[in-house]
Amino acid sequence: MTLQHQAVRRIPTDHGILVFGITEPRTPAHFQISAEIGPLPGADDIIVTTRRSGGASEIFTFVRSGRVLRSVEGLQPPHDFKARLAIGSRGQVQAFDVIFGEPRLDHHHTHSHGPQVGREV
Repeated sequence: MTLQHQAVRRIPTDHGILVFGITEPRTPAHFQISAEIGPLPGADDIIVTTRRSGGASEIFTFVRSGRVLRSVEGLQPPHDFKARLAIGSRGQVQAFDVIFGEPRLDHHHTHSHGPQVGREV
């Protein structure tokens, strides 16, 4: 499965760079994580929590599928939310906030609505 180009974020971690994004060839979409540099974390070491503008939140767990991790739970549209990617084991956790947004048809300008700069928290 390929990631949507506008919904991809490279996350620099203590162990390398992860590629975090949304897949959409099927409905519903899913989160996907791959390793660009360094090892891929274990599926049990990843949790993503989303928070939508209305306050609703969801927690996503992961399974390994070949060379990627894929969320077990599907991701319902719209894909406008803040996601916290938590990576860790043995009491050491790194967390990164990423904002995802879909292009709006009522906008008439050309900036990207893909994931915004994430930061480690």
